[in-house]
Amino acid sequence: MASAAHKKERLSFPTAKKKALYSMIANAPKGINFHTMREVFGLENENSKNRLKDTLENLKSHGHIRYDRSKQRYFATRPTSPLMVARAKVTEQGIELTPVKWTQSKATKPYMIVKKTDTEYKHVKEGDKVLVAIQATKSHIRDRKKTLVTNCAVLQILEHGQPAQIRATFHQNVKGGPAISPAYKMARGLDFPVKFMDFEGPYALEDYPEGAEILFRVDEKISQHGLGGTVVDLARWKKEYPASLLSQRDKFSSGFLDNVYTQEQEIEAARITKSAPEPAHYEDLRSVIQFAVDPEDAKDRDDAISAIRDTSPDNLGGFIVTVSNIDVVRLAVQSQDILETTLRHPLTAYTNEGAIHMLPKAWAEDAASLVNKEDRFCITAEIRIDAQGEKIDHRIFRSLNAPYQTSYST
Repeated sequence: MASAAHKKERLSFPTAKKKALYSMIANAPKGINFHTMREVFGLENENSKNRLKDTLENLKSHGHIRYDRSKQRYFATRPTSPLMVARAKVTEQGIELTPVKWTQSKATKPYMIVKKTDTEYKHVKEGDKVLVAIQATKSHIRDRKKTLVTNCAVLQILEHGQPAQIRATFHQNVKGGPAISPAYKMARGLDFPVKFMDFEGPYALEDYPEGAEILFRVDEKISQHGLGGTVVDLARWKKEYPASLLSQRDKFSSGFLDNVYTQEQEIEAARITKSAPEPAHYEDLRSVIQFAVDPEDAKDRDDAISAIRDTSPDNLGGFIVTVSNIDVVRLAVQSQDILETTLRHPLTAYTNEGAIHMLPKAWAEDAASLVNKEDRFCITAEIRIDAQGEKIDHRIFRSLNAPYQTSYST
């Protein structure tokens, strides 16, 4: 005669199906009732209903879910990961997404979907691997059957071998462990636990400042109860950070001021300076008096500003303000090798001994720097302001500039 414990075990869902059930509850912020779960899993006879009840009791006993009697719904008790790497299947109804973690299990029927008509998803193709942010889960009638649909935002289409990487705010200790707050809108300000966190280079958990903006490479097989992955680098530099926290490539340098770019890359950058094509369309702003204002010892000067009176009859007393930033992309896209290096090095680091440029030196101190009264291609924002200082409108365009080089002391 089988023991009571053994009978109870046989009544529960198998592990893969239990994971799918828990995922359904965890990704439904408003909870799910018993009948919806029964219909989604296609449980029609009394025995299968009992198996569902027993599995729910098992999840409750382990503290994974709770039951709200007033709402008659089940809720997850722990924070869940808002991110998932999934495979896409294009259907008439939309794009179905199957979590990569469970692709070898029996519970692989897609439970996430995004509308095919949404323009941000128009490039998603059959079989694509995508990084998605789970937003909300709700029931949906399809082929006269109720199914569960999870609304997702596609954050990244992952090419072959490409890692899933996000911007996030880093927290050293939230409820006993590290956590991050992803930068995308629906999760901003919410802390999600990190089950495991690695660090590229020689740095560790205590080296990153609390609240630092980081680049986090997400592990594809994400747990329901927390992300896993690697802190790749700082996403934004702040002056209060320790000077030793430089970008990824500098962490492996034997000396603090080792060159970021190889000699071959510097030679290639100098060649590109002479051969890069002009933009197809640009406005000539060389007659506009603009000023590039930087510290006297600045090596790279990348922006300039001007303000002139607006002569339009509809804006008497107003101004036209232009802000022009050097067009680095025009140069960087000419070399895939230099572009990849530049994307991994998002800042220029100044020390007592000198500067480590984010660009090859031939660009940082010349071709991509606003040298006094020399022609430079820029991206310009032109803003019309009324006499009370309120913005009327703006436009952004490519331009050719020759600003005056000044400092804060002149």
